[in-house]
Formats: sequence, C-alpha cells, structure tokens
Amino acid sequence: MPIQTMAESGIKGTIAQVWWALLAPRGTPPAVVSRINSDIAQIMKGADVIERFADLGVTPLHSTPERITELIRVETPAIGKVLKAAGIEPE
Repeated sequence: MPIQTMAESGIKGTIAQVWWALLAPRGTPPAVVSRINSDIAQIMKGADVIERFADLGVTPLHSTPERITELIRVETPAIGKVLKAAGIEPE
C-alpha cells in the first residue's frame, strides 16, 4: 500500500524538521539563562560532540533563547494541525 506524502494528505506548506531545546522554568533569571546558553554553545563546539552528532546524521545548530521562544510560539499551532489531521489526540 503506497504511503501518501504530507501534501497528498492535504497538509500543504509543511517542512518536517526536528529540533531540540533545553527549557527552564518561567521566571528563571536572565543571567542564569544566558550562562546556560553560553555553556551549551561551548559544549557544542567540542570535537567529540560534533563527531557524535555527525555519526547520528545530525547537523547541530546553536540558537538563542529568543529564537527558541519564537519557534515554540510559531510551531505549536502548526504541529497541532498536523496531529489533528492525523487523528492524534493527547492522552
């Protein structure tokens, strides 16, 4: 049985991406968020980390807390539409 593409299934303009983020509780002091983000940026530059991501076929991209907040704001409704169209409901 052939599997339809997302466009053939009626979901237009969607580009599948995977991203990960480290989140902190609301109200975490900006200095703490900045320090964690800076430390993660340094860790991601490590040869062992780069090699491990490459082994997984992943291209890591470091970002900012502001960009991640925007991704969550924009992508949450879009992902919700995909899940609804697929008949997936939260438990």
